[in-house]
Amino acid sequence: MGLRVQYEEVVLFEMMEIERYDKDARQEWGQRGCRQFDAPASIVVLDHLRAML
Repeated sequence: MGLRVQYEEVVLFEMMEIERYDKDARQEWGQRGCRQFDAPASIVVLDHLRAML
C-alpha cells in the first residue's frame, strides 16, 4: 500500500471519527461498503481493457 493511500485512509477515518485501533468500527464500515452504503441501486463499471495493455 502506498504512502498516499495510507494518508488518505487516515484522513477518511478521522473525518468519520473512527479510531485507528477500533477494529469493529472499521470492519462495519468495510461491510457497508460491500453493500454499496445502503444505496437503492448501484452501477459497477469495469475497465478490463487497461489490464490488456
